Amino acid sequence: MLIDDIHILEGKNSTQSAILSLLLQLAERHCQIVMTSSIPPENFPEFIDELAYELEESIYADIAPLDAETRKMIVIHKASEFGIRLSEESVEFISELGFSNVRVIEGVLSKLRAQIELMGSIADLKSVIKSCSMGNPDAYK
Repeated sequence: MLIDDIHILEGKNSTQSAILSLLLQLAERHCQIVMTSSIPPENFPEFIDELAYELEESIYADIAPLDAETRKMIVIHKASEFGIRLSEESVEFISELGFSNVRVIEGVLSKLRAQIELMGSIADLKSVIKSCSMGNPDAYK
C-alpha cells in the first residue's frame, strides 16, 4: 500500500482512525506499507496518538535533494543510455542547473536527443542550452 503526503491528514481524526485501522490490518497480513511526507512524523502535531505512535516507530528515511556530484554522475549515465555523447562542459552545465530529480534530467536529455535527431544538430553546449530552455528561450542567455 502506498500513501503519498500522509501529513495532509493532520486534524482529520476520523480519516486518521480509518487509515490506522487499515494499516494495522495490513501489517497483520505482513503487507508492505509505504507512506511519504515532506515533513518527518514527529512534526505532525494534529495526529491522533495511536497513528502518530505507529508512524514514529516505523522505519523512515530522509531523502535529500541530489547534490551536484550525484547529478553529474546521473547526467553522464543517462546521456549514455540515450546514446548522447556530451562534452564535459555540457555535463557540467546540466548538472549545475540543480534539477531536483532524475525524471527532470531524463526530460532534458530526451528533448536534446529529439533535437539532435530532428534537426540534425550535435550535442554541443549550444544545443544543450536550447534543450534546457525550451519554453523559455531567454532562460540561459
